[in-house]
Amino acid sequence: MKTLDQSSIRKQNLRQLLALLSSTPAMTRHALAEATGLSLMTVTNLVDLLKAQGVLTFSPVERQERVVGRKAENVSLCGTEHAWLVVDIASLHFTLLGFDMSLLAEGSMDATCCDVDTLIRFIHDMRPRVEQALDGRSLLGVALITSRPYEGESDTIRFPQLSPLSGVRIKELFRTHLGDYAYLAEQGVKYAVRSFSVLLGHSDSELLYYLYMGKGLGGALVHYGSLLFGYNNATGNVGLLTTPNGVSYDQLLSTGAFAAALGLSSSSDEALEECAAAQPELYRQTLMRFSQLTAEMLAAVVTLTDPNSVLIDCRYALPFEEEYLQNVRQALMQRLNDSARKLPSFSMVPTYTNTLLHGAVRALQLDWIEKILA
Repeated sequence: MKTLDQSSIRKQNLRQLLALLSSTPAMTRHALAEATGLSLMTVTNLVDLLKAQGVLTFSPVERQERVVGRKAENVSLCGTEHAWLVVDIASLHFTLLGFDMSLLAEGSMDATCCDVDTLIRFIHDMRPRVEQALDGRSLLGVALITSRPYEGESDTIRFPQLSPLSGVRIKELFRTHLGDYAYLAEQGVKYAVRSFSVLLGHSDSELLYYLYMGKGLGGALVHYGSLLFGYNNATGNVGLLTTPNGVSYDQLLSTGAFAAALGLSSSSDEALEECAAAQPELYRQTLMRFSQLTAEMLAAVVTLTDPNSVLIDCRYALPFEEEYLQNVRQALMQRLNDSARKLPSFSMVPTYTNTLLHGAVRALQLDWIEKILA
């Protein structure tokens, strides 16, 4: 059995504490200890460490008059000194967040294609806006989201024939035009699955398949809480699968494809929400057609990987996500047509959760922890 050294245990404890503080506005040290299962002394030491890094703020807790002792303090993340930057390369969108996840600035560029020249123009437009919004904060890290698998050794996007950024060294490009920061780069789905702390490090599911359907299509396999990558960093990537007609599912099931099927000129969240409100029956019928195509794609995934659980993160499923999920499951049963096969459990990710953003910040936090505890 693998054993953890003290350094690894401390990193694991700090990750757990930081994840809890990221999702809870304020907690006392006693509450943190109770929620994490760590001792009060361990929590106090970790809080002192984070305080020294300038990422915490404290506020008094009102106690009943009969309670004797030093006033308890609420511990919260602080966003006044440090920040994170998340850049979605495919959609040419950036989000600048305080350490406490408070929004500092965001923006995007309209473009039909994200080639290298367009990306450089986007960075040059973004840079002064980011520097102004930082307002004296230090930028701890930049997460770069790619639409295709990213290869760290070559600093390029895998399967270049599918990307207009073929051969471009992604981090090097940003370091040249944005600044010398700490960069992470990864395909969007790999970030998105990290947003679920219940999956990574705390999952009792032997094999979970996570399907992301947004501006692009992606998938990931999680084995007992550990994200699998594979030799080409493409484990579970359904966006690379094609139909018998040779069309990729990425082209058929993306947000853009769904918007086009609705007759919309824009695939923005706002445009989809307006359509769902104005023409609910058209939206529902279109979504049900897409559920059949989703099941067609998942049939191959379930047959080959045989997961215990499937988690679907479909960014356009609201307000019919329950009916959509039921249709996917029923269509999958019909396609497999195997009474002896046990189907995995199915569940939906709440559409209001920005999985890409939260997962990217989670990855930046983990990288930062490695640095401060090195």
